[in-house]
Amino acid sequence: MALSKPIEMLDAKVLSILLNKSESTIRNMLRLGDIPMIQKSKGRITTHKALEYRTFINSYNPTVNAVSCTTLSIINPKSSSGKTTTAIHLASQLKRLKHRVLLIDLDMQGHASDYAGEANINEDGVYLPYEMSIHELIVAASQNRLTAELIEKTIRNVEFCDLITCDLRFSNTLRSLCNDDSFNILLFNEVIKKITKHIPYDYIIIDTPSTYSYEQESALIASDEVLIVSNPNLFSVESIRQCQANIHAAQKKRLMVKNKPVHLLGLLSTNVRVNAVNDFHYFKEIEKYCLNNDINFLSTIIKNNTIVHKAYAMNEDVYSFDPTSDVSLSYFNLTLEIDMDIKQRHLNDNSRL
Repeated sequence: MALSKPIEMLDAKVLSILLNKSESTIRNMLRLGDIPMIQKSKGRITTHKALEYRTFINSYNPTVNAVSCTTLSIINPKSSSGKTTTAIHLASQLKRLKHRVLLIDLDMQGHASDYAGEANINEDGVYLPYEMSIHELIVAASQNRLTAELIEKTIRNVEFCDLITCDLRFSNTLRSLCNDDSFNILLFNEVIKKITKHIPYDYIIIDTPSTYSYEQESALIASDEVLIVSNPNLFSVESIRQCQANIHAAQKKRLMVKNKPVHLLGLLSTNVRVNAVNDFHYFKEIEKYCLNNDINFLSTIIKNNTIVHKAYAMNEDVYSFDPTSDVSLSYFNLTLEIDMDIKQRHLNDNSRL
């Protein structure tokens, strides 16, 4: 896998050759969304992954093969691995693909909430609790008073997607509600069930805390899919092992409320410094471990890029900040890869029925 090779951008001229159509026809296809694209200041661009996605979608019948809401948790036991950035940009790009998306911040640090432009800060720069957050929904579920009205009041409509925020009050919410562990960890699942019953989301993306806790275990129990993110470093493989152990530990409790186990979607390699010898070494170690342990090593790689930090400072996603940057194209391809994978597996499951 060539780490240093940039993602090729395809404009209307190149697409007209690849698809054997006129440039005006191609521009119209891009404008109408027939080919997933990224809007830039002077036109629209796309990628080879988008052409693959288009071919798949053209053979996919959403009426016959409709996928119910997919809940996806993004995990890693190590901080600064790219969980929040991945959650934000996956949710944002899924929305651009016309999916209805909810992002749930389940980390008491509230980084996803901040990134989405919803930081609750007073004039002295002090972070304040949100009036409504995941904390209120979990408490309401424990008291059997979780209503559609309360859910709608808690969900914030931000630019990237719909959002449920989180803050420091959530640090011991599940642990403090009662002494019955089984009851505690099923509360979040009740919240998810209530949300999907009243709002027709296509995807619910969960940004989980780094440590394995009630919060992360609750997310794994409530999720259909799990994505491990890992940046290449000395402890990467051990972190992946911990993720596997955490998923395994949650499976038995999940089967109490779901009729099938959570599915490990795969591993995404993030923050890869393409010219760093150590990063390349650890990247290959991750790739080898995934191959030997039957873990899907996603073809999309997120390279280290300062654009992410600059976009964050402006409360923008990378697509809005710099649509032609390699990191923008990478998250664009990642979203297409994940959406195809989930839909294809749904097709395979239906064919076995």
